Amino acid sequence: MSAIPIPENAAGRVGLVASLNRVNERDIGKLVVVKEPAGFVTSLVGSTKPVFAWLVQVLGKPIDVYGKESRNIYVADPCLVPFGEIPEDEIEKISRAQVQEDIDAALQELKVLFKWDDVTNNELEQLLNQTGEQFFLERALEVVPVSTALREIGFRSSFDQFSNDALAWTGIHNGIEIRFMAGQDWSFQWKIVGTCNTGRQMVWDERLLPGEMQRGKVVSTILSVWRDAFRDAPIPDCLQLGELFDKHQEDMRSLTIGVPSLSVEPRVFRAILRWLRPKYDYASPGGFVTLSYNDGLLRIDAERASFGCPAVGRWVDACKVYVADLIGLYEKFYRSERIELAQSANHILVNGQRLRIQGAND
Repeated sequence: MSAIPIPENAAGRVGLVASLNRVNERDIGKLVVVKEPAGFVTSLVGSTKPVFAWLVQVLGKPIDVYGKESRNIYVADPCLVPFGEIPEDEIEKISRAQVQEDIDAALQELKVLFKWDDVTNNELEQLLNQTGEQFFLERALEVVPVSTALREIGFRSSFDQFSNDALAWTGIHNGIEIRFMAGQDWSFQWKIVGTCNTGRQMVWDERLLPGEMQRGKVVSTILSVWRDAFRDAPIPDCLQLGELFDKHQEDMRSLTIGVPSLSVEPRVFRAILRWLRPKYDYASPGGFVTLSYNDGLLRIDAERASFGCPAVGRWVDACKVYVADLIGLYEKFYRSERIELAQSANHILVNGQRLRIQGAND
């Protein structure tokens, strides 16, 4: 039995075959089979007020949903016109048959495209399985505009908050909607906010991202908010790339020694940057400060002042960085819950932002 209570007057029920009504004109009359209840939702079905909805399987050709064809869509209960009924165990058979039909069609297109007339479907599937993960991993590691990565996983234009360039996406688990809003601030950083009401608590989760970053990291950020809200919930298909990226990062950490890095206490680090901002004359001639690590403290030594920030990790040698670069980090990380410094031969990375080292060739 479903954990989501179904209203007594609901037109739909699991296994119902229905035609669509009160939807986009091009989709009126299309047949669907009801798979499971979604609960009372709003933005998931484009409603301003909560309305009971269902997850349905489209029979026949997929339906266009914001520019992407889909066989699984959410439909408000009033949009279903009962047509017939099939047993619940048949629903899974229909789903598998349609998926296999799509796979077979795609394989045939590939065989024609690459002129592989003598390759069987099984051999081609094996080849695709071998290359598929590598392809998606390369996509996950590609640096792209944050807006591109968000649109690829289903975010679409919204004019409700932030600005006219804001993007929105709604997910659902066990009858609870989680809404994401994303928009750029004046410094061109992306603020992503996830909100939902689980019945026991209100969730408001904010994340800040630079204008461009690895595609997988963007998706991983959305996935992190999803997991914080729903804990053990299954991962939506559109967020699978984030899990692949996280797994790759974990594998890399286990296989390599890694570059020298420190995790610093964010509030203290920001307080030091605030103190340095109006006091350029504290820096040495040429505008440098020295970074070093000793006894659990990241030391920031200027010409006439020294600061210590609690930190854990390992560091190699003291180095000098431009104070202007350093204090420029404040606006970028003024709400970051975690700040990490990584040391390489010619620069320092602070949460991915580069600091120039004195005398290094970039």
